[in-house]
Formats: sequence, C-alpha cells, structure tokens
Amino acid sequence: MKLKPTTDITVFINHSTKKTMITIKLYQFDELSQAAQEIAISEERERREERGFNNVWEDCQKDAAKEFLKAFDLSDSVRKRIELYSDYITGQAINQGSELVGLRLRTWLINNYSHVFYETKRYYKRHKARYSKIFKVVRNFPLTGIYYDKFVLQPMRDFITKPTESTTLESLLYDCLHALDKAIEAEEQYFYSDEGIGYDLTHEYNQYYTDAGHVVEIDVEALQDLETV
Repeated sequence: MKLKPTTDITVFINHSTKKTMITIKLYQFDELSQAAQEIAISEERERREERGFNNVWEDCQKDAAKEFLKAFDLSDSVRKRIELYSDYITGQAINQGSELVGLRLRTWLINNYSHVFYETKRYYKRHKARYSKIFKVVRNFPLTGIYYDKFVLQPMRDFITKPTESTTLESLLYDCLHALDKAIEAEEQYFYSDEGIGYDLTHEYNQYYTDAGHVVEIDVEALQDLETV
C-alpha cells in the first residue's frame, strides 16, 4: 500500500514522563529534488554493495549457455560464470566445421543450423494455421524463449548477415559465449548504476524519504493505523 505523495505522518514518542509529538513529511523518490535523489541513490548503492549482487536470472543464463551448446552439438558442461571458454569449444560441430571460414562457413551454418535461426512463416487461411514452403522468418528466442538467447546468438547472426573471411567457427563460438558473458556483466553494472538504482527506487521500491533524500526506516503502513492519543 502506498501513501499519497508528500504525506505528513504524526508520530508519538514515549518518554519516561511525557509523550512527544513530531510530524514527519515523507516523499516518494520521484518527488525529491535532484540533489536529494542523488543522496538516495548513493545510500541505496552502499546498501547494495553490502548485500552483494543477487543474480536472480542465473539459472536462465546457464540455460541459455547450455541450450546454445546443445543446439550446435557442443559440450553441455556449463559453469557458473563463462570464463574459460576452451572448456566449451569441444564437440561435433568443431570437428565438422573447423576448416571453414568466411562465406563457406556461413553456407555451412545455414545448411546445418538454419533451424536455430529461422522458422517457416505461419499464416492463417479460413481460421486455420498454414506454413509457408518458401518464406522463413527469424526466430527471436529459439533456445530458451527469453532474451538471453538474443545475446548469445547475436555474433552468429551478425556473421550470417555480413561474413568476414578471417572468422573461423571456433572464434565465432568464442564470440557468442563472450557476448553472453558481457551481457551478464552489464546487468551487474546496471544494478549498481545511477540509472538502475533510480529506476528501482521509482518503480519497484515502496520506500519513503525525508526531503534530504534519506530513507525513512519506519513501517509506513503501521503508522497509518496509529490512533491519536
């Protein structure tokens, strides 16, 4: 439950001999001044650094790497982080395509792994699905169905669009796995960035602040239920 913007909260503090009443004006993050937002972001970053990066998508990232390797007949051993790429570059595809470069490699990829990149175009006729025998469309997320597929396959898609004579299959596979690794690292950097923290404080967190940008560590919903004494 969210309070209305810029809400006054009256709090009674019990002392040994008397009760003191104070009024706190609370602000949502997007109501703060730019200077106060910078303070709120800085303090949230410190809390995140203490907690560490909680990679909630780790299983999805592993699955994307595993399905990529499986799709190209490679070893399916997957580490927590993709760092030692040579452990991945073994298998049937390397043995078959190791001597190919440039246009020949592109042709070989399309002939053998076209199903990874494309699917037959579907259309409807008389309320029934039909599949074209001629036209194909790009498969956006063919491995796991989520956006990590895009990262790991992008170098290969780029190569198919514009092949280079210096590219080998092995270097292309390295590039794909490295692209996934870079995407994972970018997510961690975003988690600690001003932009990422600002987005979460605006859209995800139910927190309230003083006008100076310091988070108010109180139970706002409980305060709403306080009765005037």
